[in-house]
Amino acid sequence: RNVRRKKMGGQHWRRCTSCLKLCGGVGGATALTLALAVVLFAYSDESITVSVHVRDGPPLPAPPAASHRVFHRDGYVLVRGLLSGQFLKAAQDAAQAETNRKHYVFDRLFHTYSKISFAAYQRQDGLADVVFSSAVPSAAAAVIGGQTPLRVVRDAVMAFAPGRSGCGWHVDDKGFWPTLDNHTDGANVWIALSPMPAAQGGGLAVCPGSHAEQWAATCRQYIKDSQNGTGPATCLMEERSPECHARFERCKVVHDMQQGDAIILHRGTFHRSEPFRVESGGALLRYNVRYVPETTQLFATGFEAAVIRNVEGVHNGSRLSEAGSYYPQAWPYSLEEERQALEKGFSSEPSLALICRKLLLKFGVI
Repeated sequence: RNVRRKKMGGQHWRRCTSCLKLCGGVGGATALTLALAVVLFAYSDESITVSVHVRDGPPLPAPPAASHRVFHRDGYVLVRGLLSGQFLKAAQDAAQAETNRKHYVFDRLFHTYSKISFAAYQRQDGLADVVFSSAVPSAAAAVIGGQTPLRVVRDAVMAFAPGRSGCGWHVDDKGFWPTLDNHTDGANVWIALSPMPAAQGGGLAVCPGSHAEQWAATCRQYIKDSQNGTGPATCLMEERSPECHARFERCKVVHDMQQGDAIILHRGTFHRSEPFRVESGGALLRYNVRYVPETTQLFATGFEAAVIRNVEGVHNGSRLSEAGSYYPQAWPYSLEEERQALEKGFSSEPSLALICRKLLLKFGVI
């Protein structure tokens, strides 16, 4: 209570640790950790809201280049100028704002990029327009096929600069695509917000057809789990299997991309950050957003806000539609109640406060 009232003095700190130690039956070090989590939870930004406006009405139609046939044949499709005009300018401004935003966990965790920022559409109007109102969701629907409504499962602003390693050959791990393995429908719309000439490097390399190749599925096993149980080794293909890395390099395609161009990736298509060939210049910005059918089942990674906050009926294996605003509908239209939640400042970002909440829940403190 004293923490919530912002009155955590030295005396209250000692009482907090003592109480946790005596009442919780935990050791001194654990008690200290939990006390620190209490303080961080109270003082961090879980209660701070940033409102975004989501336009009513359907998104723009998909361009002809968003081909269902090519997508399923090659595992990806290149769409030139998917974002343009005001949509592109607003997205670039929003992505730049995200790169300037501090995150006490991810800025240290994702050292292979200059910046990775999740749930950005919940803070930036320019990215909310991309996710819900531009031609992007319609393009995803066109390549996936069918009439099942699509929901946003994850988005990320990423900045990649010379001197950073990026990520080796991979498919998205559960942190970027938190769904059960038997759900492979979906599309990752990867949008260049900076010019990315192939000769310069810093863009995206893809291996066409790898989504349907057994050898590629076998290679995935090398990066699916770490050797010491700490999590997936998503970006370490070259280290874990030089043979697989070499095979992906032989099938590699890198497109010249201008700002607003997009590569729409199949769930199973292997891709990688293309290394820079020019070791000078600023970070190149890209934005990616993943759409999946509403019937897709959730994989509870341990950092899914809907699970940590105990949203009723949401657990590992739940349909994404059961989590509502945490994975909002974007096609064929957004839903009013989910738009209202975003306008009130809803956030599902794995924030410092959310991580502290997870720790405190684990020990029954809250």
